[in-house]
Amino acid sequence: MIIIDDSLLISQGSERKCYAHPELSDFCLKVPINGKSERSCPQCRVDIYSSRRLRSRGVPMHFAAQCYGWVQTNIGAAILVEKIIDYDGKISLTLKQSLEAGNLNWEQVENMLSSLKKWAIEYAVVISELNVKNLMHRKSKAVDHLVIIDGLGGRKPDLVFFLRQHIPWMARHKTIKRWPREFNKVKTASLKIIDGLSQ
Repeated sequence: MIIIDDSLLISQGSERKCYAHPELSDFCLKVPINGKSERSCPQCRVDIYSSRRLRSRGVPMHFAAQCYGWVQTNIGAAILVEKIIDYDGKISLTLKQSLEAGNLNWEQVENMLSSLKKWAIEYAVVISELNVKNLMHRKSKAVDHLVIIDGLGGRKPDLVFFLRQHIPWMARHKTIKRWPREFNKVKTASLKIIDGLSQ
């Protein structure tokens, strides 16, 4: 059993808390909140299945955080997830944090979003949600890029979700259809942060 406490807490969403792994520095632990079990955390099941499916297809995973399945902690079941780290060993910032720090302008964000979209379309990856908090800005010695840590594959593990995982044209259609809406959400939030820095 893995022992975790609030000193390891990295962030919290509406359904899960994310903790640094106390022993493995390259991993995080996502724990369902409100006492949810493995079966009652649909997003966890989506993350695990999507990640395994992409790896089995040989999809390069540099644009998505990899998920490795369930583990047990002292506060309940958790999923083991890759920690997103910059080239210098520091934990990557979320896109929101990086914008607030003045590290990026909109042109840079737009270019990274374009690369993410190209990857998703080429490899038939479903992207169901994008925002400035579920995208990490991974700094590289070569070219920086965004890494999606939530919103990959779908929202719930229903029949349509499984069909999209196995039928490439369905996956591409979903991503292409949703992209303008999700892109505009990120653009609006990014420009608001950037404009706020200039005032």
